[in-house]
Amino acid sequence: MPATSAASIARVQANWNARCTMTATVRIRTGVNASGQPIYAAPIVYACFITQDIQQIRDTTGQLVTSIGRVAFAFPGPYGLVPHDSVTLPDGTSPLIAKVQRDNNTAGLQIQPVTCWMV
Repeated sequence: MPATSAASIARVQANWNARCTMTATVRIRTGVNASGQPIYAAPIVYACFITQDIQQIRDTTGQLVTSIGRVAFAFPGPYGLVPHDSVTLPDGTSPLIAKVQRDNNTAGLQIQPVTCWMV
């Protein structure tokens, strides 16, 4: 299988970014306070593509859960997003994040958008 060139990856990323017409606000969890409540970094708004499709997925513990939708961010997307972080959708809701996926090719170039599944 031939290696994917940086130029072709850039084209794929540009095409994907053109589809990302919505926005979601991401807050990365930085810790917890003395009461055990999460502490988050400043919110950052990212362009994204949101789908509301119900499907069975495995969460980070391996448990089978029902996802209510997913958010795929424009490139490069939120770096370091994990299920404990907060994503606020355009309608103001902040569903729980069950799984986050970020795929890179063998050269370390990002070939898929950062995607999170919500429950």
